[in-house]
Amino acid sequence: MAKFDAETFAKLLQKAQQEVSMVVSTLKDRGRERFTRTFGIGALAIFFSYWFVYLPPGKKLLGLQRKIDAAKAAATYADQFKDLRDRLNILYGQLPPVTGRDRWLTNAVLDSMKAENIMSDSIVPPAEDEENGFVMQRITVTIQLKFSDLISWLNRIEGTKPLLHIGSVSMTKKDEPLGANGVNVEIGTVIPTKKPGQP
Repeated sequence: MAKFDAETFAKLLQKAQQEVSMVVSTLKDRGRERFTRTFGIGALAIFFSYWFVYLPPGKKLLGLQRKIDAAKAAATYADQFKDLRDRLNILYGQLPPVTGRDRWLTNAVLDSMKAENIMSDSIVPPAEDEENGFVMQRITVTIQLKFSDLISWLNRIEGTKPLLHIGSVSMTKKDEPLGANGVNVEIGTVIPTKKPGQP
């Protein structure tokens, strides 16, 4: 850290006072009118320097900074958009295709039952509702099963790809055969009619 030199500072202060005194005395001796033009030119020079030399680069720099900030924000949002779009495409990829949608749910349920060696008393054709680019399908299966077989079948349904969803399960105990239960299961799925980003 530089040391403060009181003697040098005093000399500089004295010199500045002398300069000011000289300017004041010159103005008194020769009159203010004589220096009006000089002051006017000096003021104009300062004005023009400020407006035409200092301000334009500052405005350009401010505009450039705004563009840089906008580009950074766009890059951030572009990365977020790409991430969300990829996640959405993964979710859409887990849903059934729209082609053959009239038989897809019935076939998927029958395949799951065949894999578990069980047969249904009745399968009602799927009901469906279409809304906002999605078809919601539901099918009701009536079946007679032991509890352990029911759990195994429901687990298989929940693990099916494309996705199936168990909407509801109702069960009543049967007297015959021993251990049998009457079960009604509502199974559903969602089928997209268009891909993400399509109008």
